[in-house]
Formats: sequence, C-alpha cells, structure tokens
Amino acid sequence: MNEENLDKFSKALDFLYSFSEFTRNEVKSKLENLSNLALKAVFPDKKMEFKVIPNRNKKGLFYDLYINTDGKITPLKDCKGGGVLDIISLCLRISYLRIFKGSLRQVLILDEPFKNLDAVRLPFAIDWISITSKQMGMQMIIVTHLEDLIHKADKAIKVEQENGISKVYEVKG
Repeated sequence: MNEENLDKFSKALDFLYSFSEFTRNEVKSKLENLSNLALKAVFPDKKMEFKVIPNRNKKGLFYDLYINTDGKITPLKDCKGGGVLDIISLCLRISYLRIFKGSLRQVLILDEPFKNLDAVRLPFAIDWISITSKQMGMQMIIVTHLEDLIHKADKAIKVEQENGISKVYEVKG
C-alpha cells in the first residue's frame, strides 16, 4: 500500500472511530434521560439517577449500569427493589425499539411490565407508560392481570377459559 492510500485509510478509520464514539454517546445519553424521567415519574419521593458507565478492558468496550439513590451508587444487577428493575428494563426495551424507528413498526409487547411495583407506585407507572406511549407514537400491547392498568388502556381485551375453550371479548376501560 502506498503512502497516499495509507493516509486515506487512516483518515477513514479515524472517522469511523469518532462516529462510533459519537453514536455510543448519543444512545447512552438518550437512555439515561429516558430512564431518569421514568424514575422521577414512578418514584417521585426518591432521588434516583440511572447511569451508564463505559468500561474498557482487554476484550473491548462494555457498559455497566448503575442506580444512584441518595448518593449511594449500586450496580443495577444488585438493586434490591424489583420495581426499579421493571422500570429500567422497560426503558431499555423502549430505547432499543427507538433506535430502529423507521425500519420497524413501533409496537412493543409487554408481559406484566410492572409485576414488582407496589400499589403506591403503580399509578405513577401507569401514567408514565401512557404518556410515553403517546409521546413516542409507540403502540404497547400489554398482557397483565392488573385491573388499574386494564382500566387505563385505550382498548382492553379479556381472555378467559371455560371448559378448555378460550373466550375473547372487549372490556370497557
């Protein structure tokens, strides 16, 4: 390879690395923002912050997920409250779907998304998911047993089994 081609190759590689870094920072920022808005909405009585921290090692670049609660930083995997994990995992799924906006239909299927939230926080989570769905133009199909979530839905369908036969009917929200 001659010097001119080597220089072009080096510049192209630098551009790709800088673009990759820019993209990672944008995704990280949007994920943190969405998650922190969700945490504020669902846990208004707590001071919580979600952080994504890059961790570079010999095998490459990885991201560690943390929750800062009143100054105490905890790895997300070690969080004791399942409700926090419910909210953050939902934000991760929403963020992933948003990355592919335009190439995929904006539909998210959720199975019991708030199973670990207590009765105090559930109404906050229901309001948050309703607002988020509308703001992002994202249809969410939710499978749940939570009556409060069913009544807040734009449309609810109930499935019951009688003598081994499934019966499906619409429920008024």
